[in-house]
Amino acid sequence: MLVIEDSKIYGFQSGSARGVSFVPASGTTAQLHVVNTSVSQNGVGGTGGGIFVQGSGTGNANFSIDRSHLMNNATGLVVLGIGNTGTARGTISNSTAVGSTNDGILVQTTTGPAFLMVENTVASHNGTNGIQSNGAASQVLVSQSTITGNTTGVLQASAGQMFTYQNNFINGNTVTQGVPPGSLTPE
Repeated sequence: MLVIEDSKIYGFQSGSARGVSFVPASGTTAQLHVVNTSVSQNGVGGTGGGIFVQGSGTGNANFSIDRSHLMNNATGLVVLGIGNTGTARGTISNSTAVGSTNDGILVQTTTGPAFLMVENTVASHNGTNGIQSNGAASQVLVSQSTITGNTTGVLQASAGQMFTYQNNFINGNTVTQGVPPGSLTPE
């Protein structure tokens, strides 16, 4: 288990250009917890970003991000299920993903599943999408969150799945709000 708490991570703009890179080894399950942390100015153009999470081979990456700020990165949070069969599964809550060159939050898959619960989080003023779910094995649930000032609020691409509890504020995005079509009833 890796815990990052009360920290500032910034300025990684070469190599993989990632502020935090969490990729558990194949055949293992590992946990990442990021609490009360600022992650900013990581990544260059379309490369890297603030926090990067991916299972490797059959490895599983479980994570939580709480009371943290992802600011001015190439992409704020990247959750991948690409080139692996392991799962990337986690939550981001009470946090911000703002000012990214690309997406504030990106969940993308080709092979392994990736799941993200977004709760009480702000995704704003990002260059492309506030939140993107890309690929048939990607699933994003959004609750009590504000998504504004992005080019597109929320985007489902390549059969990506996104669901809402219909209690979000998705407005003020410059091209389209992109309201997710799936809705869930809170239990």
